[in-house]
This record gives sequence, structure tokens and C-alpha cells, in this order.
Amino acid sequence: MVVRGVSPSGVGSVRAMDWVAAAARERPDAPAVVTAERTITYAELDRLATNVAGIVLDSGLGPGEAVAFWGERDLATVAAVWGIPRAGATAVPIDPDLAPEVLRSRVRSVGARGLWAIPDFDVDRLLERRAPDTKRHRPGLPHPDARFVLHTSGSSGAPKAVPLTGAMIDAATAASQARVGNHDRDRWLAVLPMFHVAGLSVLWRSARAGGAVALESDFDVDRVVELCRSGAVTVASFVPTMVHRLLAAADGGFGSLRLALVGGGRAERELIEAALEAGFPAVTTYGMTETTSQVCTVVPGDERASLGTVGAPVDGAEVR
Repeated sequence: MVVRGVSPSGVGSVRAMDWVAAAARERPDAPAVVTAERTITYAELDRLATNVAGIVLDSGLGPGEAVAFWGERDLATVAAVWGIPRAGATAVPIDPDLAPEVLRSRVRSVGARGLWAIPDFDVDRLLERRAPDTKRHRPGLPHPDARFVLHTSGSSGAPKAVPLTGAMIDAATAASQARVGNHDRDRWLAVLPMFHVAGLSVLWRSARAGGAVALESDFDVDRVVELCRSGAVTVASFVPTMVHRLLAAADGGFGSLRLALVGGGRAERELIEAALEAGFPAVTTYGMTETTSQVCTVVPGDERASLGTVGAPVDGAEVR
């Protein structure tokens, strides 16, 4: 299979992707991230990102450097995802369950000096932190060649380190939004790993549309069902195993959930048929780290006609 992506070019594409800053200007009080404990607005997320960038620069890291950090499903990770690129550095989320020797190898392979973290991370303390001195720190544009470096899942061999540029993320999220139709009133459930492209894509896609991310620290079946039934989430991303468990646990529908992307593994036709019969809006999708996630996705509304497939290529992707 050959996949060719079409990305925007020029300075505008390098500047693209910081949709948090745009949303903070246009809709500062709109929710950006919702957890079980609190809601973070776009104005707050924008400040968190700016202050993370300042901490990165104060620590002696900066433009062109790789900054490795734990990719966990929490607010510290979200702040790092948006803040590290603002320092002009390349963000490298790392699987927190890696064995020590594998961790050391991955950190060295991307050229990072070590594993970076904010000690005793506290949202309120970080929000209150004085903004970085722009006269002393001038991060400038993010690194043009690698905004992020992500590792593949290794399904066909050893995991590979893949650089993702701002232009790639910009093009991929635009193509996803054109196919999925997410908007600023959506809340996208985030239960996939934040060290993998599928989990990070939830943050990027939601921010581009000005919507909110419903961030869960783990995949709790009963809690996910309740979030759907209560109207707390409208869009979600799952792997097939999660769908199996949700269908087994839910017997009264899925409430406000209007679309669920199902990928990251083979979704059997029988599973999708059972999901649709149960009122679970499963839309199969296929993607790769190298293509910034989505390559093909079923058009919402064509689920039954597309059974047994992952749909047609999204805009800007060619498959043969």
C-alpha cells in the first residue's frame, strides 16, 4: 500500500496548529478539557501551554531540541502537548509502562537529554505562575521539521520513531473534520493512550474545531456508558476490544453519542453489525502514525453500506 498525503506549504503551515491560542482569543470561557474533577477553559489551557513553554525554556531546553515526557491521560500531559511546541521544541510523548531499558533506548534514539516533567504538577499553581519573560525568551516558530516525534505501535516489527510536522497535523485534522464533521459543541471522549497518535489526535481534532475533550484517566466501561447516557460526550475514539466491552455492558442505548471512530485493530464485520443494531454509532477507520492517523474512514451515515470496509480515503490521501 502506498499513501500520499497532501499538506499545506509555506510559512502559514509552520505557524498552523496552535488552535488553543485561537480559541482562547475567540471563545476564552469555552471548555477545552473536562475531567472528572474539573473543567479547563480555553483561556486557562492557553495560559497552561504558555507557562509550560516558559518552564521548558527556563530548564535550558529550547528550539530544535527533543523534549521527552510521560504520555499519560492527565492534564499535565495535555499542558505539555500544547506547551512544548510553543517553546520551539519537539514534543516526544513516551509510554509510561515501558521497561527501563526500553525507555532509555527510546529517549536516546530521539536525541532527548532525558525524561522531562514538571515536579509535583499542580494545575492551579501552574495557572498562577508568572508568564515567561518574552524579552529573555523568544521561542519563535515551532521547529519546522518535527513538531512531535511519536513511536509506532510496532504491529509489523520494532516500533519506529516518526516525526510529525505542523503541516502534517494541520492537513490531517482538516481531513478528519471534513469526514467526521465534529464542531465546537462536541465533546470528544479521550480514553486512548496519549503517547500514541490515536490519542493525541483527539486533542488536535477537538481543538481545531473549538470543541472540548472529555479526558478520562483510564477506560472504565461503566463510566463511559454513563458519560454517553448523560450527554457528557458526543464523539469518541475506541479500539475494537473497547467496543466489545461496551456492547456487553450497555443495554439501554448510548444517549448523546452520535459518532464513534473504531480503529487501531481489525474491527470484524459482525462487531460493527452488532454495534449498529444496539444503537452504537460505530464508524470504522484506518490510520497510521506516519500519516498522522486517519487514512480511510467510513462516511457517517453510510455505515451499513460500508460494512466490511474502513471506508474511502479522506481528503488529501491516496491509497493503492
